[in-house]
Amino acid sequence: DSSDEEIVRILKKIHETGPKVVIAMRGSEGSMAYDGKSFFRFGTVPCEVVDTLGAGDSYVAGFINAWLKKMTIPECMRSGAECSAVTIGYLGAW
Repeated sequence: DSSDEEIVRILKKIHETGPKVVIAMRGSEGSMAYDGKSFFRFGTVPCEVVDTLGAGDSYVAGFINAWLKKMTIPECMRSGAECSAVTIGYLGAW
């Protein structure tokens, strides 16, 4: 789909500036990551959505925590999604 093509283009462009991994968080569409060689996609973790405030920050925290534990990119993406799922179950960020 054309939105995927645009995200792929943007991820490649950002990756060229130096980061090892670039991630696009896509809300209910999950996330996409690029490491310069491969694209990875991960969906969402089923949960009750109360408030999306803080979901992106929680995703990043979960991803980085898993990354520091030397997990694979798909595992990091799952960790990010799981953290987001907890956060969006509460009203307001905390």
